[in-house]
Amino acid sequence: MPDRSMPVPEGLAGLRVDAGLARLLGLSRSAVAAIAEGGGVQLDGVPAGKSDRLTSGHGCRFGCPRHRHRWKTHPSTSKA
Repeated sequence: MPDRSMPVPEGLAGLRVDAGLARLLGLSRSAVAAIAEGGGVQLDGVPAGKSDRLTSGHGCRFGCPRHRHRWKTHPSTSKA
């Protein structure tokens, strides 16, 4: 998912990060919580945890953290 930046809408003020962003983005609360715990949510430039509270008008940046490891492929040794 590409990064998205937006101000926190007034209707989400006071909600937990995971609940508010799940509602806003149409994702599950557990998916947003995992992304937040992995460093993928920032509020006004500061990494936010899943239980932090949203404040109306503050800047929110949301996205999947970049993978640090490259996938390695190995040829299949099994015969079908």
